[in-house]
Amino acid sequence: MKDVKKTKDQYVGIKPVADYIIKKYVGEGKIGKVYKTERKNPPDIFACKIIPKDKLKPGWEKELEKVAQLRGIDHVVQYHSHGESKDHNNITFIYVLFDYIPGINLKEYLNSQKLFLDMAFIENIAKDILDVLYACKAVGILHGDLHEGNILIRDPDVRVPGSPRTIWISDFGYGGSHNNIEPKNDYRQFFSIISNLLHYLDPARLDPRDKIMHQKMNEFLQKRIMESDTMQGRHVENLELLLKEFSIISKLAQREADAA
Repeated sequence: MKDVKKTKDQYVGIKPVADYIIKKYVGEGKIGKVYKTERKNPPDIFACKIIPKDKLKPGWEKELEKVAQLRGIDHVVQYHSHGESKDHNNITFIYVLFDYIPGINLKEYLNSQKLFLDMAFIENIAKDILDVLYACKAVGILHGDLHEGNILIRDPDVRVPGSPRTIWISDFGYGGSHNNIEPKNDYRQFFSIISNLLHYLDPARLDPRDKIMHQKMNEFLQKRIMESDTMQGRHVENLELLLKEFSIISKLAQREADAA
């Protein structure tokens, strides 16, 4: 006979905030778990990030401060509220409510047997990340923990005809001088993410435009994203120029393919 107390999820069924019930486990990171949290009337859904209070690290609130500065920015998973509650074992935890993004993260997507990846999808991911980094720089912050696990791929919206999958950035890092945790370099992480995606495609199997764009994106990563000498180059962490050039190479790829 199973011991119900040992097998029952310690959070499912808890109401961290009035009218919202933790319904389903979604996933987890290094120190916390994420659950789908629902309100019945009127219907509403949040993603509830749960962190046991004894696992919190100094400066954890920095993530919330960063996301709050990006309120209303497209492709950023929005923060709503946070607080304390107790699980079924009367253990205190911190909850943070974010927008719920139905889908999976990029890491899971790349490991999926149903993987669909083309140049248009990679270009959208690159453009969306650059847009978010632009917004970050505008308000003086870094993401600080950019990787495939923190890039969410939202399922097509059934309410919108022809809705595509969309990209959402989550889990901003909280490293810095306040806790001696070194934040990851956003530009190096961008390089790593997009380079890895490009490696999934065989240029020989691409149509003329995408084959040219594949080459140009690799050059863009090497010559612009990894540019580090501020005396020699103008693109060093210059998001306005990077976005402008990214737009240009897309048009050039089409022009060169048409002329071939």
